[in-house]
Amino acid sequence: MAGDPPYKAIVLMDISIHEVLKTGECSGEKMPLQEMQRYGFNNDKIPVVVKGQNKYECIKKLVSKIQEFNDGE
Repeated sequence: MAGDPPYKAIVLMDISIHEVLKTGECSGEKMPLQEMQRYGFNNDKIPVVVKGQNKYECIKKLVSKIQEFNDGE
């Protein structure tokens, strides 16, 4: 749509890294932040930003990004 302003979606993600058990479930213990810092994570929360040329494109990209995360890719 011509003339529409650009949009930006900001999602705040919590990161918790768990061992996967033989059952396929995650263990109840998450990796401590101190250990995550050895791998370059300075925080267990990060903003994920998705930009679009307009509202529709922004939402479409956001849905795609969420599906990408859910698929584990």
